[in-house]
Amino acid sequence: MENDELEMKVDILLAEYQAAHINRNHYDSVAFTVASILVATSFTLYGISFLGEVRNDFVEVGFLACVSFALMLIWYAYHVYVDPFVRLSIKRLWEIEENLRQLGFDAPKLHTMIVQETTKGRGRRIVRLILMLAYFAWLFRILVLVLTIML
Repeated sequence: MENDELEMKVDILLAEYQAAHINRNHYDSVAFTVASILVATSFTLYGISFLGEVRNDFVEVGFLACVSFALMLIWYAYHVYVDPFVRLSIKRLWEIEENLRQLGFDAPKLHTMIVQETTKGRGRRIVRLILMLAYFAWLFRILVLVLTIML
Protein backbone atom coordinates (compact mmCIF):
# COMPACT_ATOMS: atom_id res chain seq x y z
CA MET A 1 0.00 0.00 0.00
CA GLU A 2 1.35 3.42 -0.92
CA ASN A 3 2.15 5.93 1.77
CA ASP A 4 -0.53 8.44 0.61
CA GLU A 5 -3.13 5.71 0.37
CA LEU A 6 -2.25 4.45 3.85
CA GLU A 7 -2.40 7.97 5.27
CA MET A 8 -5.82 8.56 3.69
CA LYS A 9 -7.14 5.24 5.02
CA VAL A 10 -5.90 6.07 8.52
CA ASP A 11 -7.45 9.55 8.35
CA ILE A 12 -10.78 8.04 7.31
CA LEU A 13 -10.63 5.46 10.09
CA LEU A 14 -9.78 8.13 12.68
CA ALA A 15 -12.63 10.37 11.47
CA GLU A 16 -15.05 7.46 11.67
CA TYR A 17 -13.65 6.55 15.09
CA GLN A 18 -14.34 10.06 16.33
CA ALA A 19 -17.88 10.06 14.84
CA ALA A 20 -18.69 6.66 16.34
CA HIS A 21 -17.33 7.77 19.72
CA ILE A 22 -19.44 10.94 19.69
CA ASN A 23 -22.49 8.88 18.65
CA ARG A 24 -21.97 6.41 21.49
CA ASN A 25 -21.45 9.18 24.03
CA HIS A 26 -24.56 11.03 22.87
CA TYR A 27 -26.97 8.10 22.99
CA ASP A 28 -25.49 6.65 26.16
CA SER A 29 -25.62 9.95 28.07
CA VAL A 30 -29.15 10.77 26.87
CA ALA A 31 -30.30 7.29 27.91
CA PHE A 32 -28.86 7.79 31.40
CA THR A 33 -30.43 11.25 31.66
CA VAL A 34 -33.84 9.93 30.64
CA ALA A 35 -33.46 7.02 33.05
CA SER A 36 -32.46 9.23 35.96
CA ILE A 37 -35.48 11.50 35.45
CA LEU A 38 -38.11 8.82 34.81
CA VAL A 39 -36.93 6.26 37.37
CA ALA A 40 -36.51 8.93 40.05
CA THR A 41 -39.98 10.29 39.32
CA SER A 42 -41.43 6.79 39.43
CA PHE A 43 -39.93 6.08 42.85
CA THR A 44 -40.95 9.55 44.05
CA LEU A 45 -44.55 8.69 43.18
CA TYR A 46 -44.11 5.53 45.23
CA GLY A 47 -43.03 7.65 48.19
CA ILE A 48 -45.95 10.04 47.70
CA SER A 49 -48.33 7.09 47.98
CA PHE A 50 -47.47 6.88 51.70
CA LEU A 51 -48.22 10.53 52.48
CA GLY A 52 -51.26 12.16 54.06
CA GLU A 53 -54.71 11.47 52.67
CA VAL A 54 -53.32 9.54 49.73
CA ARG A 55 -52.01 6.64 51.79
CA ASN A 56 -55.44 5.14 52.50
CA ASP A 57 -57.19 5.95 49.21
CA PHE A 58 -57.13 2.95 46.90
CA VAL A 59 -58.03 5.01 43.80
CA GLU A 60 -55.26 7.57 44.36
CA VAL A 61 -52.64 4.92 45.16
CA GLY A 62 -53.77 2.95 42.11
CA PHE A 63 -53.47 6.06 39.94
CA LEU A 64 -49.96 6.76 41.27
CA ALA A 65 -49.02 3.13 40.61
CA CYS A 66 -50.29 3.34 37.02
CA VAL A 67 -48.40 6.57 36.36
CA SER A 68 -45.29 5.09 37.94
CA PHE A 69 -45.54 1.98 35.76
CA ALA A 70 -46.11 4.13 32.69
CA LEU A 71 -42.94 6.10 33.43
CA MET A 72 -40.97 2.89 33.91
CA LEU A 73 -42.32 1.49 30.64
CA ILE A 74 -41.43 4.70 28.79
CA TRP A 75 -37.91 4.47 30.21
CA TYR A 76 -37.62 0.80 29.24
CA ALA A 77 -38.93 1.47 25.73
CA TYR A 78 -36.42 4.28 25.29
CA HIS A 79 -33.63 2.06 26.62
CA VAL A 80 -34.56 -0.72 24.18
CA TYR A 81 -34.70 1.80 21.33
CA VAL A 82 -31.31 3.43 22.07
CA ASP A 83 -29.31 0.43 23.24
CA PRO A 84 -28.62 -0.91 19.72
CA PHE A 85 -27.13 2.46 18.69
CA VAL A 86 -24.75 2.35 21.64
CA ARG A 87 -23.82 -1.28 21.06
CA LEU A 88 -23.29 -0.81 17.32
CA SER A 89 -21.11 2.23 17.97
CA ILE A 90 -18.99 0.24 20.41
CA LYS A 91 -18.76 -2.61 17.91
CA ARG A 92 -17.64 -0.25 15.14
CA LEU A 93 -15.10 1.39 17.44
CA TRP A 94 -13.71 -2.04 18.24
CA GLU A 95 -13.51 -2.87 14.52
CA ILE A 96 -11.66 0.39 13.82
CA GLU A 97 -9.20 -0.34 16.61
CA GLU A 98 -8.60 -3.76 15.07
CA ASN A 99 -8.15 -2.22 11.59
CA LEU A 100 -5.60 0.26 12.92
CA ARG A 101 -3.68 -2.54 14.65
CA GLN A 102 -3.67 -4.54 11.41
CA LEU A 103 -2.19 -1.50 9.65
CA GLY A 104 0.65 -1.56 12.17
CA PHE A 105 -0.47 1.18 14.56
CA ASP A 106 -0.55 0.89 18.32
CA ALA A 107 -4.28 1.57 18.47
CA PRO A 108 -6.14 2.21 21.74
CA LYS A 109 -7.73 -0.84 23.33
CA LEU A 110 -10.53 0.89 25.26
CA HIS A 111 -13.38 -0.34 23.12
CA THR A 112 -11.85 -3.78 22.78
CA MET A 113 -12.00 -3.98 26.57
CA ILE A 114 -15.58 -2.61 26.57
CA VAL A 115 -16.66 -5.32 24.14
CA GLN A 116 -15.12 -7.95 26.41
CA GLU A 117 -16.94 -6.55 29.46
CA THR A 118 -20.33 -6.13 27.74
CA THR A 119 -20.42 -9.80 26.85
CA LYS A 120 -20.95 -10.44 30.55
CA GLY A 121 -24.41 -8.81 30.28
CA ARG A 122 -24.33 -6.87 33.55
CA GLY A 123 -26.13 -3.82 32.14
CA ARG A 124 -29.17 -5.82 31.15
CA ARG A 125 -29.39 -7.32 34.64
CA ILE A 126 -29.43 -3.85 36.18
CA VAL A 127 -32.31 -2.74 33.95
CA ARG A 128 -34.30 -5.85 34.84
CA LEU A 129 -33.50 -5.40 38.52
CA ILE A 130 -34.80 -1.82 38.53
CA LEU A 131 -38.00 -2.86 36.76
CA MET A 132 -38.53 -5.77 39.15
CA LEU A 133 -37.83 -3.56 42.16
CA ALA A 134 -40.47 -1.06 41.03
CA TYR A 135 -42.97 -3.80 40.26
CA PHE A 136 -42.57 -5.58 43.61
CA ALA A 137 -42.48 -2.31 45.57
CA TRP A 138 -45.84 -1.31 44.09
CA LEU A 139 -47.22 -4.79 44.56
CA PHE A 140 -46.21 -4.64 48.23
CA ARG A 141 -47.67 -1.13 48.56
CA ILE A 142 -51.03 -2.15 47.13
CA LEU A 143 -51.06 -5.29 49.28
CA VAL A 144 -50.42 -3.19 52.40
CA LEU A 145 -53.20 -0.82 51.39
CA VAL A 146 -55.68 -3.65 50.84
CA LEU A 147 -54.80 -5.18 54.21
CA THR A 148 -55.15 -1.77 55.89
CA ILE A 149 -58.57 -1.24 54.36
CA MET A 150 -59.72 -4.76 55.32
CA LEU A 151 -58.58 -4.45 58.92
